[in-house]
Amino acid sequence: MRKKILNKKVKISLFLIVISISFGFTSIIFQSNTSKTQPENTIKTSGLYQKKAEWKYSGGQPYLNIIAKNHYELGRLQGEYAKDQILYADYVVKSLIASYNLSLDFLMPFVYLYALNIPIQYQLLILGTADAILELGYEDILLQHIFIDMFYGILQPLMVNLPNLKIAGCTALGLKSEDRIIIGQNMDFGLIFSPAIYWVNYKLPFKPEVFSIRLGAMALPIGTNRKVSSLITLVQTTKICKFNIPISIASYKAFEKAKNKEVFLDTLFESRTCTWNFIVSDKKGIITSEALPDDEVIEDVDKYAVKTNTYLTESFKPYLLNPYFSLERQAKATELSAIAISDMAIELNEVMNILSYYDGTEASILRPPDFSHPENTCTLSYFSHDIKTQKGYFGLGNVAIENWGVIP
Repeated sequence: MRKKILNKKVKISLFLIVISISFGFTSIIFQSNTSKTQPENTIKTSGLYQKKAEWKYSGGQPYLNIIAKNHYELGRLQGEYAKDQILYADYVVKSLIASYNLSLDFLMPFVYLYALNIPIQYQLLILGTADAILELGYEDILLQHIFIDMFYGILQPLMVNLPNLKIAGCTALGLKSEDRIIIGQNMDFGLIFSPAIYWVNYKLPFKPEVFSIRLGAMALPIGTNRKVSSLITLVQTTKICKFNIPISIASYKAFEKAKNKEVFLDTLFESRTCTWNFIVSDKKGIITSEALPDDEVIEDVDKYAVKTNTYLTESFKPYLLNPYFSLERQAKATELSAIAISDMAIELNEVMNILSYYDGTEASILRPPDFSHPENTCTLSYFSHDIKTQKGYFGLGNVAIENWGVIP
């Protein structure tokens, strides 16, 4: 079995190398020899040697810092330094699939349909991660990148008897005043995914520096490229979505490409693989979107906006899998945001206070873990950013009791 997996991996590697050569990307994989005097795991920038990848800490919160020459190297360094998180995500994803009596043989044709839409540089990113983790192959890493799209965009709408598994339940908000444009979010997911969550700050040549979240190998558009900041919440619907570029890859593409909120959102709309809410900010303002696979509503934010796991657009509500889910949380976050904006002097701490709200009811924005039921939703991470001042906080765990990391 191991020999077959390795042979398959070699074939994929050779195929991608041939494709990359035909597109003139030979240098992406074959790098010239570095100077013998250059320290290991370093890159020369501005005359100084900096580490290509290392774990750093801010306020006790870890993040992986990467300087890469290309997407293949970015993927390889993520695989090398976040190996434990990626291996754990592989275990959880496959265990979750098995718990629904689904087989990988049944799902892989779906996976390949998504893969057809992934641009070559991001196929190389996936290959780089697979090459760094001997225990996993290309298909294993690919599965992580498309799992949420496939589960919520195809399987859940198709399988009527599938339990309404609420393993996602984020709360996102945006507040705007004359001198502040602040967005913030709790990322809520099943506690079983907690060891797979981490933050990455990375830089590629001729691309903006990006700070964003990971779940194993998968990226989500929660983070900033210093010109645009983004939040996302999942909405569970009965709508069957498209086999298209996965949201993980669209996230990479948007952060690396967009210089304003409109371009960022348009890039995310290339996906359409799931039903989402978005909040996106730049120095000119904030826009929000509620999106179905074939329709979307985009609005400019005047003072504040809140997105949870429901739709506010009336014509979208009939598609909700559970029309009552997150309504109390939506109402409470809206109430607290209105209070925060009323004095017209909003600060990052006020956003963090909203994200910390807990009263033990369904209105709670912060959700503590229930260790007796690790499949239940709880707050696993958080993020806030003021695009005008370039200040922000991030962290893993409970926003109310953990030290906040400062975004680099």
